[in-house]
Amino acid sequence: MISPSDVSIKLALSDDDYVWSHSRIKQFDNCRYGFYMKYILGLKEEDRFFSQFGSFVHKILEKYFKGEIEKSKLYEYYICNFSKEVNTPAPNPKIFASYFNGGAEYFKNFDETGFENIVDVEKKLFFKIGNKKFVGIIDLLAQTETGKYILVDHKSKMLKPRSGRKKPTVSDNELDEYLNQLYLYAIPLTQKGIEVDSLMFNCFRNSSKIKETFYCAKMKEVEEQILAKISEIENNTKWTPNLESEFFCRNLCGFTGQCEYFQMCYGKGT
Repeated sequence: MISPSDVSIKLALSDDDYVWSHSRIKQFDNCRYGFYMKYILGLKEEDRFFSQFGSFVHKILEKYFKGEIEKSKLYEYYICNFSKEVNTPAPNPKIFASYFNGGAEYFKNFDETGFENIVDVEKKLFFKIGNKKFVGIIDLLAQTETGKYILVDHKSKMLKPRSGRKKPTVSDNELDEYLNQLYLYAIPLTQKGIEVDSLMFNCFRNSSKIKETFYCAKMKEVEEQILAKISEIENNTKWTPNLESEFFCRNLCGFTGQCEYFQMCYGKGT
């Protein structure tokens, strides 16, 4: 395989028609070599337990909010289709039990609170930040009584509500990091004059909902950070792998079996 040159990579990434997304930027931060394999070489990712689980729950929720599954059938659908939809082994039995049982409990006792006035499901957005093209999908878009909007994102991550402490905790910083994705999706709405009221995470593994007030100033910060990150990616020439965590490489990365760096450091991929 002929590897593309630094010049050709930069030309491709900086092209006006190149479409960015939250997942592309996140991939670069997670592992530059993974970004190189996926978005430059165009290699296909392998299935992983965590990604399959998240996609399966998203699929069920999409069906429910589109009226394709009744609330009383959610648990049954989850149980009957789990092994077909999530067919890649979990890292260990304890993790499998935690995820499977968390999803089962969520659908068995599904709580509709906070999901009133849904106006759109899996809403796909095409927009620009500066001259950069973007695409994104909002899991749920709800409307308040005053006509403003709530952006909802389904998460398998068990995030914690903001602590309220003067000095932000590790969990607070983690929450802010995840909120950046929803602030990104708020950009095209505000560009159209749509008023955003709040951002919400539906953490389905522990059946919790975390709602945060939307701030325009924070959105502007995220916008600037994203453009700076894109500039960094466009000018990057070192597609080095992230080998700090064997767990990440083996269980979260979709290129383990194709990554020569993983083979050298950790042995055969699965």
